[in-house]
Order: sequence, then structure tokens, then C-alpha cells
Amino acid sequence: MWSGGATPTDLRGALCVNAGTAHVVRGDLDAGARLLSRALQVQPDSAPALRAMAQLELVRGNHAGALEVLKRRRVPQTAGK
Repeated sequence: MWSGGATPTDLRGALCVNAGTAHVVRGDLDAGARLLSRALQVQPDSAPALRAMAQLELVRGNHAGALEVLKRRRVPQTAGK
């Protein structure tokens, strides 16, 4: 049994997002992109993976690409925010 209700897929996706983000922060954008793409293959609607991929595109200077990534999943905004 997995703790907190997380499935192996959830854990694999989170690991890829964390590792991908670490690579991006270190400046290894290609390795970051590979890991973030893998996270999105495992969990296509993962908000953390989509945000990290959009951030990667911004770091690359690809603003249109970042916007396309963010359009994949629109999170409803709550009233008052």
C-alpha cells in the first residue's frame, strides 16, 4: 500500500518533475526537458509538470511555447482571487 494514497504513477510523475526542475535550475535545459516530458507522458494533466514545462519554455525565451503549455490545462480561478 502506498502512503497518502499516492500511486506509483503519481510518485513517478513527481520524481520526474522534481528532477527536471533541478536540471533546469542548474542550467541543463535539455535534461530538464526530457524529464519534464516524461512526467507529462505519465501524467498529462499534472499541474506541477505543466507549470515546470512552461517555466522551462520561458527560460528558453519561448514565450509562445510557454503559453501553449499553460493552455493544455486551465485551472478554474476561485472567486476573490
